[in-house]
Formats: sequence, structure tokens, C-alpha cells
Amino acid sequence: MEEAHYYLSGVSEKGEIVSISGTTAEIRKFIERDRERESVPELSRYLFGLFTEFGIPASLMGYRYLESAVNLVLTEPEYLQRKVTSELYPKIAEEFNTSPNCVERAIRHAITVAWDRGNSKKLYEFFGHSISSKTGKVTNSDFIAGIVEKVKIEHIV
Repeated sequence: MEEAHYYLSGVSEKGEIVSISGTTAEIRKFIERDRERESVPELSRYLFGLFTEFGIPASLMGYRYLESAVNLVLTEPEYLQRKVTSELYPKIAEEFNTSPNCVERAIRHAITVAWDRGNSKKLYEFFGHSISSKTGKVTNSDFIAGIVEKVKIEHIV
């Protein structure tokens, strides 16, 4: 016995016209994926776009640690006032069950990957004033602070 094939069309919550077709199981799977996509917080989607634009792959642990750092600093800006090593990295390490040194190193690696393989033009536009003359890139703290300020300016939170 062949399963029925359906065609549905309607208007999404965002006012977009949506049309899907398929079997009942296919339509359920589509709706479930759409719900999962909508459940991703706006800040996470924004950071994904920004980090990807800079050249930081989501597969790096430093990506996850940077995302956590931005969230924490947005909640408690004091983390950036000389408390990065003593409080921010340990807090992230606790969240991910690792060491503060590992967090610092992974964030530095993610930034290095962006500088070595990413969109250097975008990075220089974004962080030009903070780039170290010794290393040719920004510090972890400056990177996190720059992202936090961008998020605030864009009114993501």
C-alpha cells in the first residue's frame, strides 16, 4: 500500500509563504527540523555568522569557548576588567569540564586559525585598532571585547 502524498502551503510567523510536499512522515520531519532551527537562540545564530565570516570553524572547541565567553561577558561585563584569566576562563572550564589553560589555549588557537586562514580583510576592518604589532593579531580579551561590543551595537541581546 502506497502512502499518501500531501501538499501544504501557508504563511509562517515571519510572514513568509511556505509550501511543502511529501508523505506524512516527511512533512513531520520537516516541521520538527524547522522547530529545532527556531529554538536556536538569536545570539547563537548571530555569533555563528560572525565567527564563520571571520574564518573560525564551528568544529573548533575554541569556537564553543568563545561563544560561552561572549555570553558570560554580556551577563557580567566585569569579566573583562582584569578578570579574564582569574575568573572567566575558570568559569568556562567548569562549564565544559576542562582546565582554564585549555580554554585559553583553544580560544587563542581559534583566533590564530581565523587570522591564518580566515577573512583577513574583515578581521582588519573589525579589529584594526586592537591588533598587536608583535603578533599581528588581537589578544583573546580584545577579541571577546570586540565581539561583545558588536553584539551590543547590533542589539542582539
